[in-house]
Amino acid sequence: MEEQMSRIEEYGKVNPHRLTEEQLAALEQEILHPRKGLISDEYLDYRFWCRGLPSRQECFAACLKEKYLPPRKLRILEVGCGRYAGLSRLLKEMGHRMTCMDPRAEPMEDGEIEVRKEAFLYESADLKDFDYVVAQEPCDGTEHIVRACVSQRVPFVIVLCGVPHEKIGGGMPGDVYEWYAYLAGIAPAHTELEYVEMYPEMGVAVIRSEGL
Repeated sequence: MEEQMSRIEEYGKVNPHRLTEEQLAALEQEILHPRKGLISDEYLDYRFWCRGLPSRQECFAACLKEKYLPPRKLRILEVGCGRYAGLSRLLKEMGHRMTCMDPRAEPMEDGEIEVRKEAFLYESADLKDFDYVVAQEPCDGTEHIVRACVSQRVPFVIVLCGVPHEKIGGGMPGDVYEWYAYLAGIAPAHTELEYVEMYPEMGVAVIRSEGL
């Protein structure tokens, strides 16, 4: 226990993912009192950090570069970027022109990434300025992204959450696989659902569309 507390304190001092004090406190409780079958994104990143492995955002950025994005500089919108927009920062370093969107998003220090502090809604989304949309576990925004991108013919890649979310029209899928099937059924001629070994020793579900 003493060694574990020392590790938690070290993580809090480094704070590589810029968690708030509330998030750090919640993470500490989850580490000390784990929930059977459940693990938060923050705890997953903490476990990767303890093992000296890349973060989820670093894994997704590398996968986008190697597997999904065309080999040219793009205008990319990241939906559900969180407070820190770590994925957008990594993609900017690759040379892409980034815009990030999330109700929790904080302003960038250098202003090189446009920050939109709002939720993404497919009825009002305007994607004409973007070549690509990416999202990493965007929760309730997932269906909005799929519908907006398909209707406006903008390629996208979404790493899906490991839990189901309520449908836009109402109703809750029975489990995560029903949720995945529902998303894939929105525009089956234009989207593909696949399982990818993206994180260390862990596969994730991805829904994407190219060449719309």
